[in-house]
Amino acid sequence: MSTRTLLPVLRCKVDTWRYYICRMKYGEVARQVNFAYELGGNDELNTLIQRGISARTKGITDYLLKSKHRFLGGLVVAA
Repeated sequence: MSTRTLLPVLRCKVDTWRYYICRMKYGEVARQVNFAYELGGNDELNTLIQRGISARTKGITDYLLKSKHRFLGGLVVAA
């Protein structure tokens, strides 16, 4: 049984920067994406690339769980 997840993506380019855009359900993001501090390794990576959990986290969580018209902008994920 394969543990790979295949996602349809759009391959994009701005100057020399290449990036990919895909659509995932929140549950899939929760299963597939981790905070840098959860992965170990470079201790500075966490402070360089993400805001982390803050006082706003509970409010955002409540909004996503309870709002009929919930929408959350894009997540940037390093892979």
